Parts: sequence; structure tokens; C-alpha cells
Amino acid sequence: MSLRLKLSAVTAVICLVTAVAITAGRTTMRMRDLEADLTHKAGVYAALLGKQLEPAVAYDDQLTAREVLESAGSDPDVSQVALYGDDGRLVVGSVTPPLPWAVAPVDVTTRVTRDAVVAAVRVVPKEGPHAVLYVELGTERVHQHVNHVVVITSAVSFSLALVAAYVAWLVIGIVVRRLERIALMADRIASGELNLPELEVGSPDEVGRLAAAFNVMLERIRTEQVRLAQLVEARTAELSSSREQYRQIAETTRAIPFEYDLAARRFTYVGPQCSALTGHGVGTWQEPGFLASVMEPAEHAAMFADLSAQLQKAPQYDHELRVRAADGRWVHLRSSANASGGIARGLALDVTERKALEQELQQAHRLESVGRLAAGVAHEINTPVQYSNDSVTFVRDAWVDLMSLLDEYRKVGPVLEAREQAIDLEYLRENVPKSADRAVEGLTRIADIVRSMRVFSQPEQIEATACDVREGLGATLTIAHNAYKSVADVKTMFDEVPMVQACPGDLNQVWLSLVTNAALAIGDKGDARGTITVRAEAEPDRVVVSVADTGCGIPAAVQPHIFEQFFTTRPVGKGAGQSLSAARAVVRRLGGEIWFESRQGEGTTFFVALPADGAPAIRLVA
Repeated sequence: MSLRLKLSAVTAVICLVTAVAITAGRTTMRMRDLEADLTHKAGVYAALLGKQLEPAVAYDDQLTAREVLESAGSDPDVSQVALYGDDGRLVVGSVTPPLPWAVAPVDVTTRVTRDAVVAAVRVVPKEGPHAVLYVELGTERVHQHVNHVVVITSAVSFSLALVAAYVAWLVIGIVVRRLERIALMADRIASGELNLPELEVGSPDEVGRLAAAFNVMLERIRTEQVRLAQLVEARTAELSSSREQYRQIAETTRAIPFEYDLAARRFTYVGPQCSALTGHGVGTWQEPGFLASVMEPAEHAAMFADLSAQLQKAPQYDHELRVRAADGRWVHLRSSANASGGIARGLALDVTERKALEQELQQAHRLESVGRLAAGVAHEINTPVQYSNDSVTFVRDAWVDLMSLLDEYRKVGPVLEAREQAIDLEYLRENVPKSADRAVEGLTRIADIVRSMRVFSQPEQIEATACDVREGLGATLTIAHNAYKSVADVKTMFDEVPMVQACPGDLNQVWLSLVTNAALAIGDKGDARGTITVRAEAEPDRVVVSVADTGCGIPAAVQPHIFEQFFTTRPVGKGAGQSLSAARAVVRRLGGEIWFESRQGEGTTFFVALPADGAPAIRLVA
């Protein structure tokens, strides 16, 4: 429905309601006036007739009374007339006279009913009986007159309402047409069309003022559009410049910017640095499964397991990985990214040189450990060498004496007994074999130490091989004997365990760090000789090695930092904070995990879990 029709309809309804209200009000007023006139007329008739009937009532002249009443009944407004005596008996009346009232009025009294007006008056002659006169005037003529007035008034009112509605239709049409032009222009502006002619203001009324304001608004919109276009152009140029600057910075650093789809496991964007760094082109990097093709399977699985664990805590993650370059060398990368909507965006920094320095640092630490053990090993070897030397010297001297004795046997028979007593032949017979046994034992001990040294300090290996953790643990306990022999007893419990894929030299360094730290913890406690318990157990798809001590334990405040590089609780010169950090790096590189349980004053147990040969990488503790 259009605005014009709506406003015209509202105007017509208002005019109609107004006409009805006027008609109802005029009808009510006219009805009241007519009823008032009729009531006055009934009172006058009752008073006049009462005076005329006084002689008839005084002499009980019903004939005269009837004549008086019939003359009054000739008036068309008079519908009923009746004369009642004091006893309530009808003296003279019409066919259906008005009923007498319960209390006869003293003066002229009127009563208005729905269809009539009744006036009553007491007729009191000077002599004789009294009576009561009732005059009833009908309201039919009043109603007819009122209906006539209603019809005329309604016709006039409705005519005026129609005229007013038509005039409103014309006037509203003029206003609405002007508003429609404004609305049409607003629609065109909303659709983006601003090159429009201005609206005609016309008369200076509210619609004219609206049109003028609309023209001003249109001009301001045009000005603002130009300003915004210039601003967008400037911001776009700045953004393009910033993007180009960022691209130049990002693509000229050694770090590789990347965008990685975690679900599809493929790079959707990678910087051109990847080609110079690895020899693999950008297109090769963006192929599905690229990382799996250039990483060791165990390291690839461990990387995604670690990545999933980090992303469950926060959208940021850091991870180190190594990929094989096109020329066969290993390139170490440190990836830092932020994941959002299944896409990880970040930088991969080349840390190959840093890893090489760390390898050298670990090797230096390892050599330092071996050097520290050298004195102990020398002491361990010196003792069996000493008693072996003494025993061999004794055997040598005894052997000379025996040879001399045999020579004497050949020359002088009678002096043999005296010579045997001189050299104590029975003593020699008993102790020479014992000395030889001690010499063999000492030499065997030396061989064990040398063999353990060879097992422990075997050359650095890059490729992992299948190895038995029990062999490395045994060699480590032999080498570290001097470190713990004065403070602790060692218990070993080795189950049958599967082989693990590892570099034996790196793994032996882990065992040495755990055993020497256990011996130091017991030494720091210092109250009594302690115990170091070394276990090797087989669990589903993994081998778990534990080294437990009865030392002083690790304070709760420093436990979160125990694996941090260069962190140590020992005085300067007695600890470098490298052993546990290097141990965790080795274990994680093998796809395993290291953790500990400690109670201050009671001891600490370190656990190392390694995947069994052929089993997937594991992650036990973040």
C-alpha cells in the first residue's frame, strides 16, 4: 500500500470518526432538549387539568371529569390520562391508564420512562374528597424528530468527511510526489550512483527543507567519497610498499618464510631461500609429503607428535628438524610458527652451524668427561698393574732360585736338603701359583678396563645402528667405577630387552651422565654410603632404563630447570650444566623421552624410554 493511500485512508477514518462523534453529540443534545420540553409540557397539562377538575372532584361529577380528560386527550402528544381517588380507585381514565404511584405527590411531579413522560398532581378542592391526576405524554414524536435530525446530520457529516478525504487525497498526493522523488534519489545513492541532479526545493515547507538538506547531504557524500577514494589509494600504496618491503626482507634473510597446511601436510607457500639452502626448489617444497621424503621416519613422526602436543596448549610452537639437502648433506632448521585455522605461518631458521657448534660442544664435554675419568682409570689400572708386577717379580726371582737349586742337584747331592731349607722350597711351592693367579687376575682386570674404554669411547657415529643398552650400561659402570666406588654400591637388574636404534657413543654418554650425577648426589648427602640401582626393562614397543640413587634429591624450586642448558646447582668449577641438557637432546633425537622423579632428602630416579628397534617414536612427558 502506497504512502498516499495510507495517509488518505487515515484522514478519511479521522473525518468519519469526527462526523460520527458530531452526529452522536448533536443527537444526544437534541434528545435532551425535546425530552425537557415534553416534561415541561406534561407538568403544565397536569397543573391546568388539575385546576379544571377540582369542581368535578368536589361534587364527584364523573361526566364533567370525563369531558375535561377527553378534551386533553385531543392533543397528539397526550397518550394516557387518568384520575384516581384517595383510596386508589380509578375514577376516570383511558383504556390503559397509568398506574398510580405508591405515594401521591403534593405538587406537580414528572417521571420519565423509556416510552413516555408521566406527570402527576394532587387535586385538592376546597370542599369534598381529594383525587390524583396522571397525564402521560408519549415520546414517539420525539423519537421521530430525533431520527430525522440524525439522518440529516449524518448525511451532512458523511458528505463533509468525503470532501475532507478527497481534499486530503489531493494535498497528500502533492506532498507524497515530492517525497517519492527524495526516496528515489536515496535509492540511487544507496546503489552507488552519486552523479545526480539536485532536488527541486519548491515551497519552503518541511518537505522543501528536507529536500534542501538532502541536497546538502548529497554534496557532502560526494566530497567524502572523493576523500575516501584518495585515502584508500594512499593506504593501498602504503600497504603495497609495506608488503614489498616485507617480502624483500623476508625473502633475503637466511630464514625461510613459510605457510603450512597442517591437515594436508604440505607447504602452500615457501620463500625462495629454500632453494639456495637445501637445493630443493620451491615447487618441490610445495609437493605433498615433501618433509617425509627428506626426513628420517622416526624424526618425522616425533616432530608431528611434538607439534600436536604443543598446539594443544597454545597456537604457537617451536621445533627443530633436520632435512636432507639435494647434495646429501643434513640441514638443521628451527621452525617457529603460529597456527590459525589449520594453517601454520612462520619462519624456518637455518641452525646448521649452531648445531655443529653444539655437536662440538657435546664432543668437548664428552672428552672432558673422559679426561676426568682418565685419572680414575689410571688409578684403577695402576693397582692391578702393581700387584701383577710384584707377583711377576716374585715369580721371576723364585724361578731363578729354583733354577739354581736344580743346578745344585746336578752337582752336589749331599747338600740338597740344606739348600731346599735355605730357599724355603715348600713356601715357593705354595705361593708361586698364587702369585701367578694374581698376575692373571690383574691382567684380566686391565683387559676389562681397556675393553670398556674402547666400548665407551668409540668414534662418533652419524647413522644409528642396532645396539644393546645393557652392553653400554655395563661398560659405563666399569669406566665410572672410580667415580662411585667410595660413596655408593651399585646394583644392576637387567632384563632381556630388545635392541634399540641409536649411536652407541651418544647413548653411553647419557648413561655416564646419569651414573656420575647419581654418585655426586650421594656424595653431597654425605651421611652414609648409598646405593645406585641401574635397571633395564622391556615394555611394549620400548625399552626403559632407570638410574636411581639414595642421594640428597632435587629441590622442588629447581626441578623445572633441571634440563636447561648451562643450568647447574653446583659451585663454579664443579658443574657446567651440560650433562642433562645434552642427555635429553640425545634421547629426543632418538625418538625417546627422559624424565625423573625426586624427593628431597630421599633420592632421585631418572628414566629413559627408547623406542624398540622398528617401533614408532614415543612421547611420554612434555
